[in-house]
Amino acid sequence: MTCAEFKWFRKWAPQKFDTQQGPYGHAVRRCSSPKLLPLLATLLVATTITACASRGHVTVVNSTYPDGVMHTEPVFYNDKHYNVSFSYNAGLNAYDVTVAGRSGRRLGDKAGDQAIVEQIAASALTHFACPTGQKSAIVPGTSRHVDGHWTMQTRCA
Repeated sequence: MTCAEFKWFRKWAPQKFDTQQGPYGHAVRRCSSPKLLPLLATLLVATTITACASRGHVTVVNSTYPDGVMHTEPVFYNDKHYNVSFSYNAGLNAYDVTVAGRSGRRLGDKAGDQAIVEQIAASALTHFACPTGQKSAIVPGTSRHVDGHWTMQTRCA
């Protein structure tokens, strides 16, 4: 494609053709334009500035679940049944989560029990509440054992 084929471009950069001898003795036409270089330099600088502009971290501030409405899902983990109940708290941009054993089974209050329950809560919220591509994470320091069940807060990130 030669420079002459870009008729629309002629308005912006008038074309000049230089004919030189190529390496095998044939004529080589080169397109040169005095206005083209500043235009390309401006585009390069603008593109670089746009690409390097710092972008803030995106935080999801809404949920598919109404604010404050409790939603419960049954979960089967390590041959045991659990109920994971959660509600979205818009003020904190987090989910209030309760993990309890099914059929009145009480959950332990040991550190190992806490780790298992946090894994269940994070996995369930990632599946049921977080948008595609985001994972749920437990808000540090919010896990509490109360009357045989665990409560905590999670966020999608």
